[in-house]
Amino acid sequence: MPRLSLGLGVQTIRKAGGGVAIPQSGLSLWLKADAGVTTSGSNVTAWADQSGNSKNATAIESPVYATNSINAKPALVFARNAYLTTANIFNGANPRSMFVVYYTDSEEDFSNSVIGQSNENNADTGTYFMLQSRSDFLNSNPYLAGFGDDLSGPPFVNQQLLLGMADYDGTTARLFKNGTQENSEAKSYNTHNGAFIIGAFNYAGTILERFSGKIAEIVVYSRVLTTPERQQVEAYLNTKYAIY
Repeated sequence: MPRLSLGLGVQTIRKAGGGVAIPQSGLSLWLKADAGVTTSGSNVTAWADQSGNSKNATAIESPVYATNSINAKPALVFARNAYLTTANIFNGANPRSMFVVYYTDSEEDFSNSVIGQSNENNADTGTYFMLQSRSDFLNSNPYLAGFGDDLSGPPFVNQQLLLGMADYDGTTARLFKNGTQENSEAKSYNTHNGAFIIGAFNYAGTILERFSGKIAEIVVYSRVLTTPERQQVEAYLNTKYAIY
């Protein structure tokens, strides 16, 4: 696979679609609808991780594969009856950065979880790190009365293609929309024991917050990217999908 240097020190970068490169160091999960999707008819049964870490996603309830869906490229279509999971890709409160290209079908009276991870076993002590589509929260114990700890920015517009990005350096969580920072706040995310979930949210063993819309690509790192690196991933995704 071709590799080159973009002046990011010892950072090695990986060539991606269209000749654009994204950082490789710390790349934990890379799912894109134009590669590694297994279907049965039009139903998606698996989504192969392109990061080289074999964190392949398995459909628990199958989304639909749609070709020529976003900027002449495919996407997975979720209609509140589908979600996929991968193995645990975060450990404890390790730093992380995650990007997702998605389109939300319509406004709802509650948030929809696009991607993220939660403690599957204990609703009272579990913490969460995820991107949601209605008000775009980064959540920690969001359902415990008196313990709500949401980081929110202006609502992401529904019925519009968007690039969401969130990162966490161990003390501060940040939220970006279409390359622009929406919010930053001190956070304390503890143990993340559950699987990474695409299209839903696991609350103590119950799947909630079903997503309705399309997801085209997900990129997750086990570290906080530098500003030039974040912009590099955003440029790759924006160029590929013509988002903004």
